[in-house]
Amino acid sequence: MAPGGNSLFMGQWKRLFNEPPGVPMVDWVCTIPNDGIIRYLDIFNSEAILPTSEAALAEILAAKSDEFVKPRAMTKAVKSFFGSGLTFAEGREHKIQRKSLMPAFSFRHIKDLYPSFWAKSCEFVDIITTEVLTHPEPAGVAGKSGSQPSSVVDISSWLSRATLDILGDVGLGHNFEAMSNEKSSLLVAYSKIFAPSAQTQILVAMNLFFPRWVVRNIPLKRNRELYDAAVVIRDNCRSIIKKRRMEMGEMKNTNVDIFSAIQSSGADDEGLVEQLVGILAAGHETPATAVFWAVCLLAKHPDIQNRLRADIRSHLPPPQTVYGTTALRNPPIQIDRIPYLQAVCNEVLRLCPPFPIGWREVAGHGTTLLGQPLPKGTRVMVVPWAINRDPARWGPDAGTFDPERWMGPGRAGSGGASSNFAFMTFFHGPRSCIAENFARTEIACLLAVLVGRFEMELEHPEKELAARRGLTSRPMGVGVRMRLVDGW
Repeated sequence: MAPGGNSLFMGQWKRLFNEPPGVPMVDWVCTIPNDGIIRYLDIFNSEAILPTSEAALAEILAAKSDEFVKPRAMTKAVKSFFGSGLTFAEGREHKIQRKSLMPAFSFRHIKDLYPSFWAKSCEFVDIITTEVLTHPEPAGVAGKSGSQPSSVVDISSWLSRATLDILGDVGLGHNFEAMSNEKSSLLVAYSKIFAPSAQTQILVAMNLFFPRWVVRNIPLKRNRELYDAAVVIRDNCRSIIKKRRMEMGEMKNTNVDIFSAIQSSGADDEGLVEQLVGILAAGHETPATAVFWAVCLLAKHPDIQNRLRADIRSHLPPPQTVYGTTALRNPPIQIDRIPYLQAVCNEVLRLCPPFPIGWREVAGHGTTLLGQPLPKGTRVMVVPWAINRDPARWGPDAGTFDPERWMGPGRAGSGGASSNFAFMTFFHGPRSCIAENFARTEIACLLAVLVGRFEMELEHPEKELAARRGLTSRPMGVGVRMRLVDGW
């Protein structure tokens, strides 16, 4: 069966355009009987495929991954600000790039970096604490807890600044100084790219049907913003490459990190630029989005927040702060050994995957999916936002934030789901997210210091949380500004 309510010429485009990414698919997965594939009509009544079963996802992402490639038109639309590195490489080139990057993202190497993740996260909470103490709210403010200092902050912006600095310090050997400088050129450029915009959606969709040069020359303000931001990002990448090459020539840094890994691929300077552009984009936006969802969900569920805070404080020392508290900068145990923290992180990543949709199209001369023929060019939408919320996989409370599903014997790694393909946040197969361990560690460290330090409340707790329209799934609207109460 297929979704009903198609428009005469635009299929399901009205819903897909007006609703947050993945939301229509959640409805379809929950309500439309299917045999593993849902077919629907997209813009201009072009056919698209939504895989819903583990068997279909396994074919697309693993068994036939070379036959389901990133859409060329979509790639052209976003390559200017995501680069043409690992994210969009195909075939042999993808294998070469991934192999060169593996040492920098191996689980053993990430474990060695735990102290660095923790130290940068502590630096982040130092700066946030100063902000709270420097600009406290007056006593008696509605919603303010107790008599401790508090302040309403744009936590979304702060998280982007923190994750960019963590990626630079831990992964690239470069200090972006984003936490100390909100006008950092790279930070401003990426904030423009990831800003929600109806014009961006229209431009991306037009690339499916018109040559790139036509779309690029449409006289829209958003076109110019994206172009200018892409120039700034590439200029920053060239500066990083120049600096690191000088350091390596002088033998100042021989550590295995992301930069040395991509350089080992043998790419020239412009090839390195293309790889860095994508790493910087996904490497700071993804964890920032995940932690943003985490603090919003915890603010909506104070009982879970309080339990998590108690668990964190029982395992970790307080982060050292600028106003005199002393503590070890290195956590006394590995951050992944705090059960409830890991359960909360897993549940956030399940319920609110930062990249809600992944696009594929059939390559070559066509293929089959679950035995059904698919012609060349058929668009396939792999939708973690829908798969991760499917009641058939996660039970009737699939749409509920419940970290408890990850607690108990045999549930820490599965959440009680019977298949790996029930959890699609990092995808699976040869094109799965290479930085999963990096992202998970960063998310856990940032969440631990934030929850350990502050009690968190939404400025407008009555507003419903919803994902914004855009390249990532960040919560939208003024209702997600956070009141942080200094609670250590």
